[in-house]
Amino acid sequence: MMSRRTWNLMILALAALVLGALLLASPARAQHRPVIDLPETQLIDGRMLDPAHFKGKAVLVLMWATWCPNCLASLPHHARLYDAYRDKGFELLALSVDKDAADVRDFLASNPYGFPVAMRTAAHRAVLGSIIGTPTLILLARDGRVVWRQVGEVSYDEIDMQLRSVLEQ
Repeated sequence: MMSRRTWNLMILALAALVLGALLLASPARAQHRPVIDLPETQLIDGRMLDPAHFKGKAVLVLMWATWCPNCLASLPHHARLYDAYRDKGFELLALSVDKDAADVRDFLASNPYGFPVAMRTAAHRAVLGSIIGTPTLILLARDGRVVWRQVGEVSYDEIDMQLRSVLEQ
């Protein structure tokens, strides 16, 4: 059985963790996040997206793979969001982490989507950081600040809520 002192220390440590998490997620801290400039991006169809294409837009970066069931299940939701908000200052960039671009091209031939798809490159990793799982979503505000990052499955409603809050700013 744990002593009262051990319980008190555990409660104190938990309180410190919660307080730290709240401070890290505070709006004031969000204002100090660095601005991310997305690099020039070659789309899977060969077209080039210039970094200026993203300027002044809210950008949702989706890192996904053809072998990831949650990623594949989420693609229709992302297409729906893209169609709903693309004329309102929103851009979606789907970066595949597949090893072979041919796998992505084959998948897209059978499952065409209207949003831009590219292979994730070292230049993307340099500005967006590494990922620990797929799908990974990174939402950039119109000024390029990261305002939301999510790893794993996330609902359409959650993404929609995050996106609307950025577009309303």
